[in-house]
Amino acid sequence: MQLDGKSGPAEVQVDGMTLAKLTSANTISVKTSSDSVSVAFLPEINYYDILAEKLKWRGDGLSKSRY
Repeated sequence: MQLDGKSGPAEVQVDGMTLAKLTSANTISVKTSSDSVSVAFLPEINYYDILAEKLKWRGDGLSKSRY
């Protein structure tokens, strides 16, 4: 991926952590890892509720996290 020359700077973030700051002079490549990870899904925890809370899609964003 590469930024358009007209756009401002950007950041590469993973799980809310900034890994790199980019300009239009940078190019990044994304590829599949040879590593794998097992993921457990708990029925009492709703993925969409957690996502909405992390992205602050509802509420005032000032309340403490439930998770």
